[in-house]
Amino acid sequence: MASLFITGTVLMALPSGLAGVLLPGKTYGLFPTDAVARDATLAQILAVSAIFTLLTQPLVGMLSDRTRSRMGRRAPFLLAGGVAGLVFSYGLQTANSVITVTVFWVLVQIAINVVIGPFQATVADRVPYSRRGISSSLFGVTSIVGGTLGAIAAGQLVNAVGDPVYIIFGAVFLAVILPFVLINPDSSSTPLARERVTLRSFAESFWVNPRRNPDFAWAFVARFLMMLGYWAVQVFVFNLLLAYVGLEFVEVNVQIGVVGMITMVGALLSSIVFGRISDRIGRRKPLVIGASIGMAVALVPPLLSPSIEAFYIWAAINGIAFGTYMAIDMALIIDVLPDPSRIAKDLGVMNIATVLPQAIGPVLAAMISAAFGYQALFVWAIVWVLLASLFILPIRKSR
Repeated sequence: MASLFITGTVLMALPSGLAGVLLPGKTYGLFPTDAVARDATLAQILAVSAIFTLLTQPLVGMLSDRTRSRMGRRAPFLLAGGVAGLVFSYGLQTANSVITVTVFWVLVQIAINVVIGPFQATVADRVPYSRRGISSSLFGVTSIVGGTLGAIAAGQLVNAVGDPVYIIFGAVFLAVILPFVLINPDSSSTPLARERVTLRSFAESFWVNPRRNPDFAWAFVARFLMMLGYWAVQVFVFNLLLAYVGLEFVEVNVQIGVVGMITMVGALLSSIVFGRISDRIGRRKPLVIGASIGMAVALVPPLLSPSIEAFYIWAAINGIAFGTYMAIDMALIIDVLPDPSRIAKDLGVMNIATVLPQAIGPVLAAMISAAFGYQALFVWAIVWVLLASLFILPIRKSR
C-alpha cells in the first residue's frame, strides 16, 4: 500500500504538470496574444496524443498479460517506459514549433502510458476484493495528490529555472519507478504457459463484448461521459484563469497551484473516508453516483462568476466529489472485469473511456468556447457529468 501510494503519486505528477502547466505554457509561447489560437492548438495537440494513447494502453496491457520473465509481467514495461519518459521529456524541452511540440508530446504520453497501464494492473493482480475499496482509494488519491503537486511544482519550477523543468520531471519519473520494481518485486511469470501474440489477439486487445459483459459496457459508457465533462473544463483551467478570469501569465502559474492545493485537500479527505466506507458497506454505485452529482454542482460557481474566488469554490467542491469518484470507480471497474487472466488488457480497454474523451473533448470544448464563450464550457461539462451518473444504475455485479 505504501509503495503503491508513493510511486503512484509521482507517476501522476508528470502528466499533470506537463498537461496542466507546461504544455499550455508552450502554446502561450507560440501564440502569446491570440487566446483562440492557443485554445485550438492545445486542443489539437491533446487530441493527437490521445489517439496514440488510446492505442497504447490496450496493446501494452495485452503484451503485459502475456509477458514471461523472471521480473514478472509488469516490471519490464515499467522500466522501459521510465527510460523513454526521461528521453522524450528532454525532447519536449527543446521543441519550439507546433509540429515538434506535438511529436514529443505524443512520445511522452506513450511512455507514460507504457508505465501507467501495467502499474494499474498491479492493484488487480495483488489486492483481494475485501481491500479493493481502500486500495482503489489510495490509487485515486495518487491521481489527485500527484496531479496537484505536479501542477504546483511545474508552475513554481518554470518560473524559477525555465525549460530545464522538463528534464527534471523526466528524471523524477524514472527515479521513482526503479525502487518500486526493486523493493516491491513481482513474482516470476516464466512458469506460466506462453501465449502467442496473433493478429486476432491484437484486435481483441481493443474489445470487450458488451453483450456478454453488460456491466463492463455500462461502466465504460459512464466513465466515458464523466471524463468528457471533466476534461472539458480541467484541460482549460490555465487558459480560463488567463482569459476568463483575467489574471496575468505569472500569476496564473501561482494561482493554478493554489486551485490545485484546494482540490487536493478535499480529495484526500474524501477518497480515504469513502474508500473505507465502500469496503465496510460493500457498495460502490451510490457513492459513484453521488460523486458525479457533486462534480456537476462544483461547476456552477465559475459558470456564474468569472472570478478567482469562484474557482476556489469549484476546486473545494470538485476535490471532494472527484476524490470520492476516483476512490470508488476504480474498485467498481475491477469488480466488473470479465476475465481474471486478462486484467491488464481489460483495464486497457477501459482506459479508452478515459483517453478518448481527452481526444475529442478538448476539440469540442475549444469549438464551443470559440462560438459561445467560456461560460458555455461549464454548461457542457455539467450535462455530461450528470448523464454519466445515470449509466451507473444498470450495473449488477457491483452494488
